[in-house]
Amino acid sequence: MDGLKGNDRVEAEPMPFFTAILVCQLNRCVRTLVAAFTVALLVLPPLANAQPAPGQSITAQVGPVIPASLSVQQTGKTYGAWSAAWWEYVEAQPASTGPLADATGATCAIGQSAASPVFFLVGTTGSSGKIDRLQCVAPLGKALLFPLVNVFDTHVPGDGLDTPAAVWKDMQKAWGTPQSLKAALDGVSLVNFDVGGANLAPQDTPDYACAGPHARCTAPAFTLTLNADNVFGISGGAYSPTVDEGNYLLLAPLAAGKHTLTFGGVGVFFGGTFTQDITYHLTVQ
Repeated sequence: MDGLKGNDRVEAEPMPFFTAILVCQLNRCVRTLVAAFTVALLVLPPLANAQPAPGQSITAQVGPVIPASLSVQQTGKTYGAWSAAWWEYVEAQPASTGPLADATGATCAIGQSAASPVFFLVGTTGSSGKIDRLQCVAPLGKALLFPLVNVFDTHVPGDGLDTPAAVWKDMQKAWGTPQSLKAALDGVSLVNFDVGGANLAPQDTPDYACAGPHARCTAPAFTLTLNADNVFGISGGAYSPTVDEGNYLLLAPLAAGKHTLTFGGVGVFFGGTFTQDITYHLTVQ
């Protein structure tokens, strides 16, 4: 993703949930980190135990995690399609006041679709740190989706990346293997997959999802609409083709009341490491 007019050029590298962009103006380049590194992990109960009986609704899901194999049945979309929808939700809102900038969680419902069966949660900006969102109210009966580690890349005029395959290849330059991941719901660890020392490619970790031309993608490349107030310093509007990949956690609807969801870890992007520790104190009603 690069190319603007005149002598000023913004080259935006693939955007992960812990995001880095390279801004080049008059041959002077500054790397800007806009991290919303939400690493959390994936942690399924044994798949056999997670299978609902025929006719069960999403609210009767056994175990907290809806696996990718049941995503369409339970939510109407594949993990890949939800990954694209997550980026569309995040990037359609102003960067200065949108979900990644919300320190309290009070605005977590803004921009969410009332008709959707899924409610999105996010990380935060900054390459490292700890945040507690105390005021997020999630609707009763909706599944919760948030990325573990994810990235997107898109085509802008003049960058030569005008096919999904070209954008996908460009995105792979950024991708690294997470060093550690964690997630817990109401004090109970969800993690049953240790990536430490495993040296796994992102595609080989559990709940991998992508939208693009890769064989494992369960959704095609898509059009991403950027708000005029965005972290890339480029014009707002529709950008296509856009591709993304990452690891996502999809939780079955939680019972009404108070819940604590924590997630975080250490990931790798362009050779550098990024650390986050995110906590949502959710009220489900």
